[in-house]
Amino acid sequence: MSHPQERINKRMRALVEAVRSSIPLETADLAEEMITANESPIALDMLSEVLAEHGATLSSELVDEFDALAADVGLGPETAARLRR
Repeated sequence: MSHPQERINKRMRALVEAVRSSIPLETADLAEEMITANESPIALDMLSEVLAEHGATLSSELVDEFDALAADVGLGPETAARLRR
């Protein structure tokens, strides 16, 4: 069984890949660096903020994953709420 942080990092990397086309390349690269440094909460919050600023439309499944990851890393519901339309 993998370590909880490894599972979160794997989910975070999948999330970055899922939204990569909707965010600037530099943001995706920075998020990857943060994930590698075990700074998933900061990366997740940054991603949701940038996606909201760019008016990205995400599937309900992706927004749900933002919500679940936010809870798993100790962030509040506002992280995913800014992505719901």
